[in-house]
Amino acid sequence: MNILHELWANLKARFSLLPDKDDEATIVQGIRESIEFKGVRVWILICAIFTASLGLNVNSTAVIIGAMLISPLMDPIVGLGLGLGIYDLDLVRKSLRSLLVMALISVLTATLYFTLSPLSLLQSELLARTQPTIYDVLIAFVGGAAGILANASRFKGNILMGVAIATALMPPLCTAGYGLSQGNMSYFLGASYLFTINATFIALSTLIVVRLMHFSPVRFVSTERESRIRHLIIAITLGVSIPSIYSGFLLVRESISEDAANRFVRDQLNTGDRQALDHTLSHRDSLWVLEVPLIGRYVDSLQHDSLQRVMQSYYGLGEARLVLRQSFASRQDSADLELGKRFISRDLYQRQEALLAHQEHERDSLMHELQLLHHQEEELRQIEREFVALVPELKSPRLVGSEVEGRSVVLVLYAEGTAPEGAEAERIASWLSARLGEVSLRYVKL
Repeated sequence: MNILHELWANLKARFSLLPDKDDEATIVQGIRESIEFKGVRVWILICAIFTASLGLNVNSTAVIIGAMLISPLMDPIVGLGLGLGIYDLDLVRKSLRSLLVMALISVLTATLYFTLSPLSLLQSELLARTQPTIYDVLIAFVGGAAGILANASRFKGNILMGVAIATALMPPLCTAGYGLSQGNMSYFLGASYLFTINATFIALSTLIVVRLMHFSPVRFVSTERESRIRHLIIAITLGVSIPSIYSGFLLVRESISEDAANRFVRDQLNTGDRQALDHTLSHRDSLWVLEVPLIGRYVDSLQHDSLQRVMQSYYGLGEARLVLRQSFASRQDSADLELGKRFISRDLYQRQEALLAHQEHERDSLMHELQLLHHQEEELRQIEREFVALVPELKSPRLVGSEVEGRSVVLVLYAEGTAPEGAEAERIASWLSARLGEVSLRYVKL
């Protein structure tokens, strides 16, 4: 028992936050002063917002990180958590006021920038801030805890800079401004929700650490009032986090299904006599649909049903439906071969075999060309989400790289919708050429 008691005492001493705690009055005063939002701090915020908006506009991660390092947005959130932790209602009100004014100025500044900017295309860095999940909650909570620990200890180092980057308060506000400038409320609401998540859980982790470090309360609070405050905090926390939990669940489910689709296409459809050009996994009417454009030997209805049953054995695709897009030539080759085997002379059958062998050789050449274009197709997959946002009229489009008469061509395969025309088509083609080099764009309805 003595050994266990001594071990427990050693563990408590090693993990205790109190020995490294800085002077409490100095900590509180420093945080109180840092939430003052006027003069130079206003202009620093505006400059940081413009910098972050530029980074998001040109898809530059380095510029966005630089903007987050100079942003003062973290200070009022930490002040809010500290005020709640020590029952300093004046500090809570002051922090909330500063935070709301900062957020409003940030959104207005970003809206002004994106309204005036000639670049209005949706970049991946912008799109990433429109769909928050439970992982953003965890990042904000852990990052906020590291931030207040750094503020409250004697050994601050460069932790605060890392916290500013990890919690990413500024990009969501810039993305909300982009949504307003484009009249897209889904982007505005998604980015605003991400900022709300970050602010709420940074403040919550600050509150918890302040309590763990035994900061002295500013005023006495009755047990009844303390209970009401606790219940209010729990309600706000749950209200903010529950939608992100659902989003996280959908993200994980989509990732599992996408991985299963990749394995199914690789194992079952990429064979010696046929090849999948690409595949699209989409969710329609509460059902996953896997669409695969195929080249090579035709898959008849019996083979299709067999592949459907095999696909449902892959975890994540149990209720999915398989849709194969095959050319008429592939169907005709298979039909002619069967006809030759049954009804025509041996000599004609041999010539048909030779013809099919020649066609197989041509298909092998096409496979070689597809492998040469593999690096381009990887880049196409990265920008496909941006293309979906730019051309919402097309349902589940897929971008496939090819080469025609020595020229690079990008095929847009789609099943439903209307392809853009005129000036809109030229704008899309110019955007794609800027991303991939000189390419031609063609729309193919399946």
